Amino acid sequence: MVQNRTPNLMGKSLTNKTLGIFGLGQVGQQVARLCRRTFGMNVIYHNRAPNQQLETTLDVQYVPIEVLLEKSDVLSVHATLNSDSSGFFNAKAFYAMKRSAIFINTANGKIHDQKALTRAVYEGWIWGAGLDVTDPSPISGSDPLVHHPHVCITPRIALDTTETQTLLSKIAAKNLIAALNAEKMPNCINPTVYRYINHK
Repeated sequence: MVQNRTPNLMGKSLTNKTLGIFGLGQVGQQVARLCRRTFGMNVIYHNRAPNQQLETTLDVQYVPIEVLLEKSDVLSVHATLNSDSSGFFNAKAFYAMKRSAIFINTANGKIHDQKALTRAVYEGWIWGAGLDVTDPSPISGSDPLVHHPHVCITPRIALDTTETQTLLSKIAAKNLIAALNAEKMPNCINPTVYRYINHK
């Protein structure tokens, strides 16, 4: 006997689908590797500029942004927030995507226009969304996105594992010790801080 399934509780298979990556940095590269090996996904990406070395090693293809929007079954955002990426995924971008597409943002909530995303899922421009970041953050429990059956929102927990937090604590401690000894910090994001500490 075949059991009936509730349509709203059914997901989508990733096997042989196309993954679009917006921002092929370290995280984007890991996602590309995982999805190709695990699901056999075709991976396309868009960066400020193509990276031919990564295209060879990861077996991914650079495409213009218009193609990324049009072809991606899953579009995953891994870009940094800057003047170019802020609000990049707006109503025009969502409308250009497949009606069956899933939008994922684990990078920064300000990279997508949340009102536009809400409209996109409720009006069927895209199938659904997965968000580890929102704008505003935290998101209100009354926000329409929270209640859409094809939207999954997590409270910025991608780094919340015991191992990761232990590693981050060690990195912070090494930076602090180096700074107190007037040495170059091994993981200094902002070079201005290093210059200030060593030349005050």
